[in-house]
Order: sequence, then C-alpha cells, then structure tokens
Amino acid sequence: MKYLKSFYYMIESINTYSISNIEDDTFITKYYFTDIENNQYLVQFKNDKIGPKSKPMIGNSYELCYYVWDEDVEDWNVNKIVNTNVWSVLHTIFGDILNDFIRKRPWISYIRLEGLVKEVEKDFITQRTKLYLRHFRNNPSPHWRLEYFGGNKITLLINKN
Repeated sequence: MKYLKSFYYMIESINTYSISNIEDDTFITKYYFTDIENNQYLVQFKNDKIGPKSKPMIGNSYELCYYVWDEDVEDWNVNKIVNTNVWSVLHTIFGDILNDFIRKRPWISYIRLEGLVKEVEKDFITQRTKLYLRHFRNNPSPHWRLEYFGGNKITLLINKN
C-alpha cells in the first residue's frame, strides 16, 4: 500500500506549464506555452472542414498537432527533439490544453492525432504513439474516451454530458 501511495503522489505532483497565449481562428485554434527549459511549444487544433471548398463550414472533428520552436530554421517543427520533462509537457498538452479546448466547444465529436515517425525509427508503431497511448491509458478523462486500433493513429471520442 505504501508504494501505491507514492505512485499516486508522483502523478499528482507533475507540474504543468502555463498557457501564454491562445489564438482562435474559425478553423484553427493555437495554444502557446514555454517549458522550464525555455523551449517554446505550439499546440494546434485544426478543424476538419465540411461543405464545398468555396464556402467551408466548421466540422465536428479536429486534428491535434504540437510543435516546438526550432531556432535553427526559425520556424515551428514537429520533428524537433528537445531536452525537457516529457511528462509535464504531455500533461500540459493532453490535460490542461485538450480539456480547455473540449470544454469551449461542445459540438466536437472526436479529436485525432498521430504519433509521427522520427528519422531513425523503423518500427510500425512509433515511440511517440506508444508514449501517447501510455499517457492516455494512465490518465483517463471524463471528457473523452480513447479509441485505438493499431498503427500510429489515435482517436479521442468526446463524451457528451
């Protein structure tokens, strides 16, 4: 029992980072934050538009991607690997930001994301996908439920309460 208590304390003591800015466009919402190592992050929710291209309308699903500022190319990069506390970053993105995004948009049905392949990976399921799945399975939320059928695509189905 004493080990179980220390495990719960460890999870509860993971700090998240403060959101520094939110940009909300019709089809794209962006959240910005900086970690303790001064790495800058961009979390982007892109709407899956419906209707004709000439007059698109907001759909009920979004794609979630996050990026790190790459000083070498002076742009946001999805492949940039930085030295940071990955658990705090994941709790910030998949906890604070994701839950805030869902709370503000009650019409959403699902959010999809993909664990992208690093240049040196050869496995069918990427390390990022495994990390995301471990996070979602160990940190369930009342706002969504996980749907995963293999590969690198993960879908979060939104619970309508």
